[in-house]
This record gives sequence, structure tokens and C-alpha cells, in this order.
Amino acid sequence: MKRRILVGILPVLLIILLSGCFVLDPDELLTLPKQAEDYYNLQQAIDEVMKDAEYSAPISGENRQAVQLKDLDGDGNNEAVLFAKTEGEHPLKIYVFNRVGAVFSAIACMEGDGINFDTVQFCQIDGQGGLEIVVSRQLNEGVPQTLSVYATQDSTVTELLNISDNRFVVTDFNADGAEDIFVLHADAARQDDFAELYFWKDNALCCDSLSLPGTVAESAVNLQAGKISGEIPAAFVAGALDETEQAVYVFALQQGRLTNLTAEKPLRIPANWSLMDIDADGELELPRLRAVSALDSSDDTNGIKLVCWQDIDATGTVTDGFVNLHNSAEQWYFTLPDFWQENLLLATRQTGDYSCTAIYQKSSAGDPVQVLALYAYSGEDGAQWATQDGRFLLGSRENTVYAAKITETPGAESLREDAVMARFHLLPDQITVVS
Repeated sequence: MKRRILVGILPVLLIILLSGCFVLDPDELLTLPKQAEDYYNLQQAIDEVMKDAEYSAPISGENRQAVQLKDLDGDGNNEAVLFAKTEGEHPLKIYVFNRVGAVFSAIACMEGDGINFDTVQFCQIDGQGGLEIVVSRQLNEGVPQTLSVYATQDSTVTELLNISDNRFVVTDFNADGAEDIFVLHADAARQDDFAELYFWKDNALCCDSLSLPGTVAESAVNLQAGKISGEIPAAFVAGALDETEQAVYVFALQQGRLTNLTAEKPLRIPANWSLMDIDADGELELPRLRAVSALDSSDDTNGIKLVCWQDIDATGTVTDGFVNLHNSAEQWYFTLPDFWQENLLLATRQTGDYSCTAIYQKSSAGDPVQVLALYAYSGEDGAQWATQDGRFLLGSRENTVYAAKITETPGAESLREDAVMARFHLLPDQITVVS
């Protein structure tokens, strides 16, 4: 394999250093030549180990750079971590470079099998300061990937864990300030599926194992970490039941042991949906779809759903919470006030550059009364259009402007503009707020 030179690694590293959360004042700007010298030295150190190798950045997750800067040993200085691939035995390699002054030097090389690095996370696991490297490697297609954990201390890198896994998440299950690792396994040799929780205790990485019903791990389509009611940390595993539904299992600690809170009766959510912290309270909610009634048979409401978001407690019991009007075609949702959830009717229309979803309520006389209209406008004069005829701006994304109009009808309860704006959200949560 030909050696690949990292052309332009210095500009990339400087972007990493100077972007994101880094805000430089004039005094810091004066130190840039010294910082540039440091990273020229890092490039030289990388060149020394990159003989017959190529850069191999992780292919998923948040950390997808081939070279990453992290404080692994907790001394306040960043180490450099390099992900590379070679030919031959144990082709996937992780190099750790320590820095003393302006000089970088390789202190460790961790080798592993596989075709790619899948994900990498930098987490506080051993409670001793610094960050551990949590990395998964893809083996051949159809073969479970491997999961490894490495700790750095006193210029020495130690392997804390090396196992096969199907999927994992990292979260602080026991709320001790250190991260724990929840792993799903589908083990043909054991002829069952099981989960493991790895946590730091008595200066060692310990494991709590739990058998799973059926093929939970094998059929899992989504694994996420979050919290349930009471701010209790948990892991959520969703697996397909059929084309319309998923089964959801919730795992948390009870009396210090890993427990499947939903072993007796798994929860169910629609296919292609996942749990969300829809009300931003720090806890994940479970979506349940409800029927939408159209004002007229000609109204197309196929892309609009009523979604009831349910809270989950420590017994696995769910209770109803927020109800959203969810428009998947236009990628927005609107949180309904309680007094609009009964006798709700919808009307839709598409005219030229805009679409409208109108919310109706039945009056005391039984007649439908419009209380709110939500618009999505894709024309060139969107901002101007959205503030005419009683409409007001909600937000914008790309070439679409969103607006609303409150219908003032005697006897109909309505919301003020600020309340409507607070209840309107775009999906995904990438919204340009319009002041």
C-alpha cells in the first residue's frame, strides 16, 4: 500500500483549534505563530508513523476526523489521536501522541482487526481524570463489530475492555459522574440475546449482564440513551415488529442492578419513529399516534398526525403528556393547548407557492370554527407575504417561510402571537428564528 501524505493537515488542525467553541481575544491572536509551530511538529510526528499506512477516519458518530485532539490524561494539555489503516494482520491502528512543550511523540499504538473504524467517543469512565477512548471497529459484513476502551495515564495507554458487540451507548447509569457503557449482544453460541452494562468500581471495569427475551439485540433498529421520569438514566432499545410498529425496551438500574423495566410488556411506537425529548425537560418521551379528523372529505391530511408524547416511569408505565400536530410533509409540529385537543378538525389547501393547515374547533352550537391557520410559503417574497393580511412570521428554513394567522372568533378560545410562536417548531431542530 502506498504511503499517503496528509496534504494540508496543518490548515485542518488550525481550523479545529480556532473554530467551534474557541473564541480568541487579541492577546491569544499574538500566540498563533507558536501554535502553528506546535502543529507543524505534530505533522512531522505523524509522518514518522505513517509509513505504508493511510488515514482511516471513523465513519459514523460525531467524531469523524482522522486526527483528533483530546486531553486523555487530564493534565490540561491535549494529546493527539490518529486513526490509520495498514495492510496485513491487525490493520486498524490508533496512535496516541503526547506533547511536551512544542514536541509531539508517539507513546502508543493500539492495533485491531476490521475493515473500518465505526465510531469513537472520548468519555470519562475510570473516574481518574482525563478521557478514555471508546472505539468500535467494523469487522467483515455480517460479523459483529468489536468494542475497545483505552485509558491514558503517565504516558502509558492501557486497554480496559475488548469485546464483540452489536451496538452500544455511553451514559452515566448510576449518576456517579463517570460514564458507563451499555452493550447489546446477539450471541449464536449462547443461543440468546443479552445486554451488558460496564461500569467503573473498585479501580476496575465491572460488568452486569442481563438476558433478553427473543431476538431483541438482533432485531434492534435503534439504541439511544436518555432519561425517564424522575431524571433516571436509561437505555432505550427499539426493534421492528412489522412494517407499522416497533417494540421498545427500557433498561435502567434498580437496586444497583441492570433491569429491563419493560420485560413483561414492551412498549410500542410507530415504525420510523423514535423517542424524543419533545418538551425539553431532559427526559425522553414515547410517541403514540392518534387519528386526525378532516373538516371535509376533500382535505388531504395523510401527511399530518396527532402525536401524543407519553412519559415513562421507573416501573415502565406510560402516561400521556403533550399532544402535537405533526406535519411531516412540511417538517413542522405544533403543540396543541389542552382546550383544542377535543373536537379538533383540520382543513388543508395548496395554492401556488403556499400551503395552509387550518385548525378548527366545534362551537357550542356544534358548527366548526377556524381558530388558527399555519402556512408554509416558498415564494421569493416570503418574508413580505408572511406579514400581510393578519399573518405573522414563525420562522424560516432554506427557501421556505412559515407563518400563522389567529382567527378572532367570538366564543372561540385562541392564543396570542407569542404563545403560537412558542408552540411552533421545525423538524429537525434546525430553525432560523425570525425576530
